Amino acid sequence: MDNIEREHYSFTHADQEQKFVFGIDTTTTEGKAQFKKEWDTLAQMAPELIRKEDIVYPHEMQPTISSEPHFRRVW
Repeated sequence: MDNIEREHYSFTHADQEQKFVFGIDTTTTEGKAQFKKEWDTLAQMAPELIRKEDIVYPHEMQPTISSEPHFRRVW
C-alpha cells in the first residue's frame, strides 16, 4: 500500500471488498509462482468460492468502483 491514509480512511478510495494478497510480491516470477500455488490451494479447499481460472495477481488488479449505496448516490 502506497498511501495508507487513502487506502484505509478515504471514503472514496478505501477497500469495499477483501482482495486476496497473501503478503506476496507478485511482480517477480517467484512471487507469481508462490501466489498461484496459494490460489490453487484455496481453490481445492473451497471450489464453490474460488475457481482456479479466476486468478488475478494483486499488481494487475484494476481499481473497482464501490457498490455501497451511499457511495453510488454521492458519486
